[in-house]
Amino acid sequence: MLAVSQGRIILLSTPFGKRGFFFKEWTASTSWKKIQITADQCPRISQDFLDEERAALGDWWFQQEYFGVFGDNLTSVFRWEDIQRAFAEDVETWHLDSSASCNAESSPSKTSTTSKEDVEQWIL
Repeated sequence: MLAVSQGRIILLSTPFGKRGFFFKEWTASTSWKKIQITADQCPRISQDFLDEERAALGDWWFQQEYFGVFGDNLTSVFRWEDIQRAFAEDVETWHLDSSASCNAESSPSKTSTTSKEDVEQWIL
């Protein structure tokens, strides 16, 4: 146990999308010493091998496995950055115009307040 032994832990991994412990610690934590070595920095790995791997794996897997890129998940509908921005405190809030009907001519308004029913009408 590290707490008792005052030992150390070394994490060695490739990313698997923008999720999980490794991603969180790599991007948000300041308590770790982080060292990234990419495949092109290793003299024992030839460019020919990397070219073959890129062709075999595709760019997303290749970037992840050989360059440590935390890419968006292949099955994601939205980019990770867009989802994070949805939780930002500085997002401008728009309220729907309660007098507008749900048609092509109606549009959101920044000044009026809107009831729950009006919002549901816009969603439907």
